[in-house]
Amino acid sequence: MRQNKLIVSLFIVVGLLTLLVYLPETPTSAVEEIKGPVTPASAAPTQKPRDGEKPTIVSNPRAENRRALKDFMAVSFQGLPTLDDVEADDDRDPHAPPKAIFRATEILGEIRERLSHSTRAGLADVADFYDRCAKKENIIVSVRALCYRNLLDLKGVKGNPLTVNPALYPAHIRRIGERLPHVPFNLE
Repeated sequence: MRQNKLIVSLFIVVGLLTLLVYLPETPTSAVEEIKGPVTPASAAPTQKPRDGEKPTIVSNPRAENRRALKDFMAVSFQGLPTLDDVEADDDRDPHAPPKAIFRATEILGEIRERLSHSTRAGLADVADFYDRCAKKENIIVSVRALCYRNLLDLKGVKGNPLTVNPALYPAHIRRIGERLPHVPFNLE
């Protein structure tokens, strides 16, 4: 019995890898449609004053990125795939992962990227997003588990006071999320 599970798991992994290799690349993605500008902290805008003028105060790009991150997460949360999205996809290949899963990975990857260009205060906003995602019942289970894993990874960021109470999350989400690999956040 255990050997059969191993063989089935191997076929699923090989199938997913094959799918990733042969997926046609599209010029736009769901994330690009709602993505705003991200300014690295090192690219802070500078304006030289003209003769006789006072210098212009340039806003903090990290704070602007935090606002953009919050806006992006508000829109993105509505775009996370639900079970209804998968059921409504009539032309879906039953042997391939739903297209909605790829949209979710783009959104979650973009959140990680934007957090790396945001202030540390953005950690609380992202933690709230992952918390709501992991708890929302109509979001696809694999996406909820990834949100839970990201929440655990966020807890490990140095200087982050975040605590995660596993009892607040469904057992199946915890079980799947805790088995996913730890991917540290890259914060500047």
